[in-house]
This record gives sequence, C-alpha cells and structure tokens, in this order.
Amino acid sequence: MSSLSQFVGGVGAPKPTGTIDGASAFRSCVGVTNYPLDIAPVKLVASGACTAATLKTILSLSGKGVLSLLGVESADVTSRTHRIKVTLDGVVVFDGTTAATTSAATAFMVVGSVNYLVSSVGAVVTYEPLAFSTSLLIEYASSLSETNKSYIAYRYYPT
Repeated sequence: MSSLSQFVGGVGAPKPTGTIDGASAFRSCVGVTNYPLDIAPVKLVASGACTAATLKTILSLSGKGVLSLLGVESADVTSRTHRIKVTLDGVVVFDGTTAATTSAATAFMVVGSVNYLVSSVGAVVTYEPLAFSTSLLIEYASSLSETNKSYIAYRYYPT
C-alpha cells in the first residue's frame, strides 16, 4: 500500500528544476463579479503598500508543503501590471508579469485555475499540487506605487 507522501513531497518526489509547466505567461479567467478569487478555502490577501516595480514578500514558509493555487487580480480599473515570482526550495519556478490590465474582475492564474459557470452561480476550482521540501516564497510587484490595489490568492497546506 502507498502513502500520499510518495507522491507529494516525499522521498523520490519531483524537485523543482525550472518553471511551472514551462510557463512564461499567466493564464487568465474572467469572473462574474469583482474579486473572482474570493472563494473558500482560498486565502485572499491585499497587496499592502507597494513601491512601483519592486518585489515584496507575500508569503514565506519553511518546511514541507504543497502550493495548489496562486493568482492575482486588481482591486479597481486603474491600469497596472502584476508581477509574481515563485521560489520553491531555492529554485525560481515562475517569474512573470501580466500585460497592463484595467479589469477588476479578471484573475491572472499561476497555479491552478478558476472557471466560472455561465449561470453566475458558482465556480469550479482546479487545484494543481506543487510540492516543496524546504521552502516556499511568493513575491509580488505592481507597476504602480499604491496600497491594497491588488489581491493575491493562494492555497497551500503543510505535508
């Protein structure tokens, strides 16, 4: 019989070696209302004070775990770009910047996806388990100097 640890973060589990699925760009999804990433059990955090084009730490963890969802969206319609950098076990696995956006209802996804139902009654969330053995670092930068004008959504769990 197998244990989950052999698949997620256990001995012989794949280690980060390059990029997330070879990704160099974000995937986007349009929500039916503002803040489409405000769904349980996803943690949604405001960006805090940002200095234009300067990375700031959103989440820093030590130990083993799994990142299963990560995305960003704007709080208003001001034109801005979003940059997210993800480092797992000391290896940068994603460092991308969106095109300028003026939508407060578009989520830019790095890990996982959110698909909204046409009837506006809910969403289907797809989690993509991405294991880390020693550390997880998520950093964010806006193209503007501003406070709490972007939201970063993530889901992780320790293993």
